[in-house]
Amino acid sequence: IDADADTIQLGGVCIGNGIYFYDAISLQVELSTGDWQTVTLNNDGFENTSIVNELPTGWHYSNKSPKYVYSITASDAYKGTHALQIKA
Repeated sequence: IDADADTIQLGGVCIGNGIYFYDAISLQVELSTGDWQTVTLNNDGFENTSIVNELPTGWHYSNKSPKYVYSITASDAYKGTHALQIKA
């Protein structure tokens, strides 16, 4: 990662039609062999249930598709009380 980078893009993949759930998203960087550091992500567990521009607070589109509908759900949470639900 470049020292002057201010963003990293990551996301989930939805292939085909269905309902997809995402929760407890994490990113780790290997500083040296076997030495991993967790990078703090904004609203990684989707516990902030606010929706901004059709997405959960802290998340942004790279390529918006009208096929997907995003919402926060209290069912099927992996960790905590909420998860991201995407309907395709």
